Amino acid sequence: MELPTQYLNPTLLRCYFFDGYALEPGRAMPERTVYDYELEYFVKSSGGIYIDGRFYPFKAGEMSLRRPGQVVRGVAPYACYTLCVDMLGNDKRAAGYEFGRPEEAQGDYGNPLLHSMPPRLKLKKPEMVEGLIRRIQEHGRMGGEADAFACKASLSLLLSEIFLETAKGFSGMLEHFCVFACVIRHRRDIIIQPPESVVRIDIRFPVGSMVKVERDPLGAFCPDMLRNQVDIMHDLLGLSEYKCVDLLDNVRL
Repeated sequence: MELPTQYLNPTLLRCYFFDGYALEPGRAMPERTVYDYELEYFVKSSGGIYIDGRFYPFKAGEMSLRRPGQVVRGVAPYACYTLCVDMLGNDKRAAGYEFGRPEEAQGDYGNPLLHSMPPRLKLKKPEMVEGLIRRIQEHGRMGGEADAFACKASLSLLLSEIFLETAKGFSGMLEHFCVFACVIRHRRDIIIQPPESVVRIDIRFPVGSMVKVERDPLGAFCPDMLRNQVDIMHDLLGLSEYKCVDLLDNVRL
């Protein structure tokens, strides 16, 4: 489902604090499916989270940003604030909302801001973000109209900071790392050779390295070649997998 940015209407379903330091270090929690958009801010951590089978370690001042339909499993110890958010303003869902209870997943909406959110975000302003989350939690507990408005306004400001930091991090990294563009066959390997520059939409940035991706012995493309490219881009640029695939699909010389 496509969701234009002007129709984003973030509404808090639940905000709570989780202290995993009461658990044995290294203990893996039960695997679960994400049903809503989840924003998790770590105040302390020596653990991490498996997201769709990939492990992400987290430190204090970082956030885990998750979408509906993802499969996650936490590994202690860590302490964090977790916010569950409905992006269409369905505030009636907040009544009786239970975190992790099986239900119909919210749509993973086709929106560039939501799809740009990486699974792990290192914040430049962690104190401000933590202050916003505390404010959201405080006003979310109250029942008055003013508190509901303050909660919604703070949630919108929190998301705007996440979107801005993601956008700044993306544009800054493009100046220093490569995106794969021109594929040249060479014997039994695929050589991904960077041109002088790559243009995507209105973004121009230099490309400065070469990456080799293996091909199978019969000369056919390896089925995991795209997966390898996405993983390399994910590690180098810190982009979400959605953004990596989007770049690979849309890069042109």
